[in-house]
Amino acid sequence: MISGAPAEASLVVSLNASAIYLGIGAGTLGGGLLLTTSPALVDTASTVVAATAALFLAITRTTGD
Repeated sequence: MISGAPAEASLVVSLNASAIYLGIGAGTLGGGLLLTTSPALVDTASTVVAATAALFLAITRTTGD
């Protein structure tokens, strides 16, 4: 990331950290809402999130060539 904007390295790193914290907060909020409204769907939601993450990784993974 820093190689894309070396002059703005500190800004890039801080925005990345903010995005990580936002994701953690959104996941916590979503999980809390799911547990209070429909605990039976926790397994299904977890499976969907894991499958989506695996698909994203498979699509964006580079081979290192």
